[in-house]
Amino acid sequence: MASFERTIACLRSRILYLREGDANTSVFHQQAWFRKKKNFIAKLQVGEQIIVNQEGKQEVVLQFYENLLGTVDVRDHTIDLEAHGLQQHDLSVLAEPFSEEEVWFTVKNMPLDQAPGPDGFTGCFYKTCWNIIKDDIMLALSVI
Repeated sequence: MASFERTIACLRSRILYLREGDANTSVFHQQAWFRKKKNFIAKLQVGEQIIVNQEGKQEVVLQFYENLLGTVDVRDHTIDLEAHGLQQHDLSVLAEPFSEEEVWFTVKNMPLDQAPGPDGFTGCFYKTCWNIIKDDIMLALSVI
């Protein structure tokens, strides 16, 4: 009976989340607060030392991974791809900036009802608003 009641409580909480989880309600704020609290590292212990400030924690984590990964070794030998008859490709075009035509071609071929990224803007938005947003998009792509 207890197992059955737990199952019912779990289903009720899921229904509550589906109904009020993304809305600006107390349920949303409780979950956001809990998630923020759960993703916080209050202190790190290194040997006998306990570090609580943000800069110290960043430095300790950086040093840990630098020590874990080590340094890059210089290679003694290389592979001559031409000797094996493999075709070489000129990849210098990959460093060139995108043209507006290339970006517009990509936008035209996007699915209308799907968002390509986490911002939620769909292909329909990009196609409809292209004349308004194209300068900002091109500026963002030129920075990369």
